[in-house]
Amino acid sequence: MEYAVVIVLAGALGVWLEVPGLRRKKLYRELRLFSIALLAAIAIGIIKSLQLPFPNLMEWIMIAVSPLVEWFGG
Repeated sequence: MEYAVVIVLAGALGVWLEVPGLRRKKLYRELRLFSIALLAAIAIGIIKSLQLPFPNLMEWIMIAVSPLVEWFGG
């Protein structure tokens, strides 16, 4: 449980350091991508720190990429 708190605090630190600069430079696409990536990382980190079952992401990546690999002749 303590690790989950540390993960959330680390995410909050990342937001505190990065978001003002992105907003000041009006980099809204990057801000959106940063937010999505950070939320995903925090969620996965909390799930892993609480030792909850989590599916293997490599299987999902292989399913998504396999049509491209076949199309390029691999």
